[in-house]
Amino acid sequence: MRGGWRLLIYAAFVAGLGFGGGLVLRQFVRPSHGVFSPGYMFIQEAFSFSVIFAAAVIMAQIERQSVGVYGLPIRGAFGKLFWQGCLIGLVDVSALVGLIAALGGYSFGGLAVHGG
Repeated sequence: MRGGWRLLIYAAFVAGLGFGGGLVLRQFVRPSHGVFSPGYMFIQEAFSFSVIFAAAVIMAQIERQSVGVYGLPIRGAFGKLFWQGCLIGLVDVSALVGLIAALGGYSFGGLAVHGG
């Protein structure tokens, strides 16, 4: 199968699984309006990963390939590249929050002292 068709079919699986799964998920999980909760964000991210991974598994079965061909190999799951990515991601997010705070757009809050 050609690369363009593979990408189109993969995108169709992601869209279908995301839309269908999103309809089902909304019946069980409802966010509080105007509030970002860590629990809801975790569920949202886990759902997104599940959709992407499920589409990769389906494509791997269609093409008779391993799932590792689609970017998630089991062999190097927590190897050198994983930890490099963790470090780069941490530095990236820290630099972004630091720059926003340096330019006055974010505050870490005041010191809360309790007691007598």
